[in-house]
Amino acid sequence: MPIAALVTMTAIEGREEELLAALTDVLADVRTEPGNLMAVALRDPAQPGKVFEFAVYRDQAAIDAHRKAEHSVTKGPLVGALLGAPWTSQIFETVDWPESR
Repeated sequence: MPIAALVTMTAIEGREEELLAALTDVLADVRTEPGNLMAVALRDPAQPGKVFEFAVYRDQAAIDAHRKAEHSVTKGPLVGALLGAPWTSQIFETVDWPESR
Protein backbone atom coordinates (compact mmCIF):
# COMPACT_ATOMS: atom_id res chain seq x y z
CA MET A 1 0.00 0.00 0.00
CA PRO A 2 1.12 3.58 -0.60
CA ILE A 3 2.48 5.80 2.15
CA ALA A 4 0.97 9.18 3.08
CA ALA A 5 2.75 12.14 4.61
CA LEU A 6 1.14 15.05 6.43
CA VAL A 7 3.33 18.08 7.06
CA THR A 8 1.99 20.79 9.37
CA MET A 9 3.34 24.33 9.01
CA THR A 10 2.61 27.64 10.71
CA ALA A 11 3.28 30.80 8.72
CA ILE A 12 5.01 33.85 10.08
CA GLU A 13 2.18 36.22 10.98
CA GLY A 14 1.26 38.33 7.96
CA ARG A 15 3.05 36.02 5.51
CA GLU A 16 0.36 33.35 5.14
CA GLU A 17 -0.30 34.04 1.46
CA GLU A 18 3.43 33.99 0.67
CA LEU A 19 3.72 30.61 2.35
CA LEU A 20 0.79 29.24 0.36
CA ALA A 21 2.27 30.56 -2.89
CA ALA A 22 5.69 29.04 -2.15
CA LEU A 23 4.15 25.73 -1.10
CA THR A 24 1.91 25.45 -4.15
CA ASP A 25 4.95 26.14 -6.34
CA VAL A 26 6.83 23.27 -4.69
CA LEU A 27 3.81 20.96 -4.91
CA ALA A 28 3.54 21.52 -8.67
CA ASP A 29 7.01 19.94 -8.90
CA VAL A 30 6.21 17.23 -6.36
CA ARG A 31 3.27 16.09 -8.50
CA THR A 32 5.70 15.36 -11.37
CA GLU A 33 7.76 12.93 -9.29
CA PRO A 34 7.39 9.37 -10.63
CA GLY A 35 6.47 7.92 -7.22
CA ASN A 36 4.04 10.66 -6.18
CA LEU A 37 0.37 9.71 -6.34
CA MET A 38 -1.03 13.02 -5.09
CA ALA A 39 0.03 16.19 -3.31
CA VAL A 40 -2.16 19.02 -2.07
CA ALA A 41 -1.93 22.07 0.17
CA LEU A 42 -4.63 22.51 2.80
CA ARG A 43 -5.52 25.40 5.08
CA ASP A 44 -7.59 25.46 8.26
CA PRO A 45 -10.15 28.27 7.80
CA ALA A 46 -10.34 28.66 11.58
CA GLN A 47 -6.54 29.15 11.73
CA PRO A 48 -5.42 30.85 8.50
CA GLY A 49 -1.76 30.70 9.50
CA LYS A 50 -1.87 26.90 9.76
CA VAL A 51 -1.01 25.20 6.47
CA PHE A 52 -0.76 21.50 5.67
CA GLU A 53 0.88 19.52 2.90
CA PHE A 54 -0.73 16.14 2.27
CA ALA A 55 1.05 13.82 -0.13
CA VAL A 56 0.77 10.16 -1.03
CA TYR A 57 3.72 8.20 -2.39
CA ARG A 58 3.89 4.80 -4.01
CA ASP A 59 6.41 3.50 -1.44
CA GLN A 60 9.28 4.45 0.87
CA ALA A 61 11.69 4.67 -2.08
CA ALA A 62 9.46 7.38 -3.58
CA ILE A 63 9.58 9.36 -0.31
CA ASP A 64 13.36 9.00 -0.22
CA ALA A 65 13.58 10.22 -3.84
CA HIS A 66 11.30 13.15 -2.98
CA ARG A 67 13.58 14.25 -0.16
CA LYS A 68 16.57 14.26 -2.54
CA ALA A 69 14.74 15.87 -5.49
CA GLU A 70 16.21 19.13 -6.76
CA HIS A 71 13.02 21.08 -6.06
CA SER A 72 12.94 19.80 -2.47
CA VAL A 73 16.53 20.87 -1.93
CA THR A 74 16.27 24.27 -3.65
CA LYS A 75 12.68 25.35 -2.93
CA GLY A 76 12.25 23.74 0.49
CA PRO A 77 14.34 26.43 2.21
CA LEU A 78 12.18 29.13 0.59
CA VAL A 79 9.13 27.58 2.25
CA GLY A 80 11.05 27.19 5.52
CA ALA A 81 11.93 30.89 5.58
CA LEU A 82 8.22 31.69 5.81
CA LEU A 83 7.55 29.52 8.87
CA GLY A 84 6.99 30.99 12.30
CA ALA A 85 7.64 27.65 14.01
CA PRO A 86 9.31 24.37 13.09
CA TRP A 87 7.21 22.18 10.80
CA THR A 88 6.10 18.74 11.90
CA SER A 89 5.63 15.63 9.80
CA GLN A 90 3.59 12.48 10.24
CA ILE A 91 3.83 9.35 8.09
CA PHE A 92 0.82 7.06 7.61
CA GLU A 93 0.18 3.72 5.97
CA THR A 94 -2.82 3.84 3.67
CA VAL A 95 -5.47 1.23 4.35
CA ASP A 96 -7.94 1.90 1.56
CA TRP A 97 -6.06 3.30 -1.45
CA PRO A 98 -7.71 2.62 -4.84
CA GLU A 99 -5.43 0.21 -6.70
CA SER A 100 -6.34 1.83 -10.02
CA ARG A 101 -4.22 4.89 -9.21
